[in-house]
Amino acid sequence: MLMKNDVQWFQIDAYVGKEFEMASKLVQLLGLPNSRSGVYAVRVPMVSQKVWVDGIEETRVTAKFPGCVFVRCDLNLVLMNRLEKEGIRFRGLNPRNPQPYPITDVELLNILSSSPPIRNTLAKPSRYSSYPRYSRSSSF
Repeated sequence: MLMKNDVQWFQIDAYVGKEFEMASKLVQLLGLPNSRSGVYAVRVPMVSQKVWVDGIEETRVTAKFPGCVFVRCDLNLVLMNRLEKEGIRFRGLNPRNPQPYPITDVELLNILSSSPPIRNTLAKPSRYSSYPRYSRSSSF
């Protein structure tokens, strides 16, 4: 059994003040594994910072990340530790590099060829997506 101190973590930051909302979305996404090897696609938000400009509080984006980062993680540890003070944390692969660890192109192709397509559950569904599609060339 891995203890918390034995695990190398890396962190994905949420918008300031949106940590609980981001944690629940990540838990939903992490419930959809892309393969049986423990690799998950996680949608990464922008990192923002609260600043004061002329006495008015503003939110400025300080960093942008790709839409998805492929992550190896232990889902049980994520669920137990998702609301740490430091942010939403995941076990990382490389102990020398605490940054989010993207998978190589070869690994990505292997994952995608052996798994269902990744669905973007954060995107709002189209308002017409639940209606049946009709073709214009229907005969009466």
